[in-house]
Amino acid sequence: MTLENLANELLLDLFEYFRAVEVLRSFYGLNSRLNELISKHFLKHRLDFHRSPKKDFDLICQVYLPEICENILSIDLSDDDDIPGEIDLFLSYGWTLDRFANLRSVTFTNIRYGENICDILSQCQQIIHLNLTACYFGYSVRNIWNSIWALPNLIYCFLSLVFKDDYYLSIPNQCSTSIKHLTIIGISFQIGPLQAFCERTPQLEYLSVDLSPRSISESIQTPIESISKLNISIIDVQSNTIENLLQHTPNLIELKIDSCYPDLNGYEWENLIRNYLPKLEQFQLKMKFQMFNPNQRDQLLKSFQTPFWIKERQWFIQFHFNLDDKSNIINREIIAINIIRCIKAEKYVKSSLFRSITEAN
Repeated sequence: MTLENLANELLLDLFEYFRAVEVLRSFYGLNSRLNELISKHFLKHRLDFHRSPKKDFDLICQVYLPEICENILSIDLSDDDDIPGEIDLFLSYGWTLDRFANLRSVTFTNIRYGENICDILSQCQQIIHLNLTACYFGYSVRNIWNSIWALPNLIYCFLSLVFKDDYYLSIPNQCSTSIKHLTIIGISFQIGPLQAFCERTPQLEYLSVDLSPRSISESIQTPIESISKLNISIIDVQSNTIENLLQHTPNLIELKIDSCYPDLNGYEWENLIRNYLPKLEQFQLKMKFQMFNPNQRDQLLKSFQTPFWIKERQWFIQFHFNLDDKSNIINREIIAINIIRCIKAEKYVKSSLFRSITEAN
């Protein structure tokens, strides 16, 4: 059997085992049928130049892109060690992202400067999904925020950023009426800037950020009603700050919190949910802390065993600790019932290092 005897569906499945560069180099131009299938392939898969030799990059930019650019929905450009200056090289061939008429998603990886990223972002008016992954910037980044928030069709935005030395978060002047799903990694938000960011993003539904402990003296003043899904990581944040945040996000349906050294027990979390989160359906909480008194540990577990947790919400606690760790660093996790039922508590009991203290009835 030859390759051409395979059904179209099998050939499309075969393409998925190759990187985009390899699909073009190996199959494009063999015949019109394969060319058409490759065009369909790129309607679902991104064009990723990552780990591509420069000769392949040059070949694609000069030979293949003119033929398939209208079929590219997603593209990934980087500035890593594989092809240093890849973005500048891409532009030097005369390619700008606004030439990709159907482009919907762009990923920039390992960008180490910020001088021309604003110009490139201005070419992305049509995209709905933007990723900036492991990108390094200097001090002057307000224009980058404004360039992102100015994209008229952007809905999903993932930002993993590294800044030179200490960075003070600047708030975009531009208001985005399209961003609904926002993840920011590499910046610790204070409460004040967090509220300002949300005000500049009035359609925001999902937010994932780190909350800074420096926000103790600040508070949110007006409700953030658009957010229904919130994912926050916190370290040493006071309970009044958490209460203030939840008090002003009344429409939360899903809440995920990852924290270290909190000062909230099950009774207090119950009160927060009852008082401020009437619509909450899914709650995932991970807390890591030190505890030296077994009685204190038992009281903490008891606080999560009220009828609210066990019967009303059916959210069950998993409590485990390292018996060989003299620091008594304890992790406890509350997970929605649909997740906890997939876990057999016995495996924690049998482990020499971890014990399950409670289990779902």
